Amino acid sequence: MGTQEFIEKATAHPVATPSMDLAPPELPPEMTPWPNSYGFMAKYFRDAVERGVTVEEAVRKMTSLPAQNFRLFDRGLLREGMAADIVIFDPMSFKNISNIYNPYAKAVGMRYVIVNGKVALEEGKQTEEKAGQILLKKKAA
Repeated sequence: MGTQEFIEKATAHPVATPSMDLAPPELPPEMTPWPNSYGFMAKYFRDAVERGVTVEEAVRKMTSLPAQNFRLFDRGLLREGMAADIVIFDPMSFKNISNIYNPYAKAVGMRYVIVNGKVALEEGKQTEEKAGQILLKKKAA
């Protein structure tokens, strides 16, 4: 099985979760992050949909599936009593625009990001809101 064939099979698998190693935000000047670091989820989304994964399944793999895997039972779904973490994006324009010359470029096509009920991104522009928190994996009972 070739690399491309393996990637397509893995992307379509129902329990495959997208992941990316990300360099720390403060890198020495002589180092730059991998171009896909800042736009990874947009790249994953676009690639998955182009490989035949439905929009709904790609979103599930980016939200509720990782929340389940990390036992974050109050995250990943839009449901009463859950943390209000919501992303509103345009699936047609959501894409990674970073490249080797501009690895810090953020993905485009995101309209709003709501973290813990507070607006962190509004009309594609980052707000001053700092509502995020460190999330720890819950231990199995």
